Amino acid sequence: DARALLTHAKSDRTPLAAARARSALRVLAVATSALAPGGSSKAAALAVLREWTPLFASRTGDAWQAEYAHVLLMLADYDDAPSATAASVAAARQAVGSVRDGAARQLVLGHCLRLEADQRRRTLADKLRSLNSATPQLAATDDPALAALEDLYAQALDALAQAADPRTQDNLQRLIATPLEQVESGAFESTLSLLERMRLRLWIQSTFSPAAPLRQNWYQILDARMWLHRGDWQLRTENVPLPANAQTTARRVLACLKPILLIDKRADLDRALLRLLEKKLAAP
Repeated sequence: DARALLTHAKSDRTPLAAARARSALRVLAVATSALAPGGSSKAAALAVLREWTPLFASRTGDAWQAEYAHVLLMLADYDDAPSATAASVAAARQAVGSVRDGAARQLVLGHCLRLEADQRRRTLADKLRSLNSATPQLAATDDPALAALEDLYAQALDALAQAADPRTQDNLQRLIATPLEQVESGAFESTLSLLERMRLRLWIQSTFSPAAPLRQNWYQILDARMWLHRGDWQLRTENVPLPANAQTTARRVLACLKPILLIDKRADLDRALLRLLEKKLAAP
């Protein structure tokens, strides 16, 4: 079982053992969280993670240091306290800093940026939720914080993309640039080999999962900014040119949502908005 694999890793210092140990620890943390009494699931998982973190921290070599960074990120995922998240993220950055594998560094950096963005987003949670109420609380004074968050989530996705293989990176950029109609019809997907399709789907899913809802959280910020600027940007209004200061956000909405259609053609997305943004961005 997972604990047996971790125990075995105490005497196995090979790079392969590092990946197995981290996978086993993730399974053990998830299982412990699921079996814990209500209200104590995160605390139980944190206890398990803290019990085994020294195993990774004590090892040298790129493989073990990269996995140690991921263990620190797991700690940050389970501990919502701002100071704990900041400490874990800083330690993860330091652990992976000397790792020679560029993809491994980018993967950790992407999740560090995601966690930092999620932590900042929580400070605006009540105001963001209020957009679905009769009395929205967001004001123009919140826009600088939202703009910074928009950038931070974009940086996180970019770093995670750079951790993918070069072909997947190229296919992702082609997907974002492909007209929505061709993505919906399957025309884009038909240009991919079976292996390319699988790798691209897996990467997109990793940014759109319940465990790491990066795209969902990013779109919440993008949507809030579109609401704040509904009067001057008019992104949802036909025949109104796209202001220069709205173009980056418009492109990011497409980059955020369009890839979801590759893994779920029936996804509940605002397709009318996506088509309108494509039209506005293509206009001279």
